[in-house]
Order: sequence, then C-alpha cells, then structure tokens
Amino acid sequence: MTTNPIDKLLPLKVVGSLIGGFCKRTVQRMIHAGELPEPVKVRGRSCLPESAVVDYLNRKKKESGA
Repeated sequence: MTTNPIDKLLPLKVVGSLIGGFCKRTVQRMIHAGELPEPVKVRGRSCLPESAVVDYLNRKKKESGA
C-alpha cells in the first residue's frame, strides 16, 4: 500500500459500497482478517486511504485472473 499526502480518507461505509456493496461490519471483518489495513481515526470515524482501497481491488482483480 502506498499512501501519499493527498490521499482521500474514505469512511468504512463508503469503502464497503465501493468494493462490492458490503456493509460497514463486513469491511471491519476484512480489516480484522488482514485483507485491508488498519483504519485511520478522524474525529472518531474510522477511515481508509483511497489508495488502500485501490490496492485491494487491484489485488482481487489479479487473483481472479481478470
């Protein structure tokens, strides 16, 4: 994962919708399983950098052979 200083921080609910319509709790399970990095806390909200979501999607795409 490469995080640059201008990465957007996406709330877990938004991350879930971007990666396949998952709920926030499913995204939390994916974090706990190590599929996604630990979230960043911003004013009490858990967020992931946009680059981490893109990296995850690219990994899944390679795994599926697409």
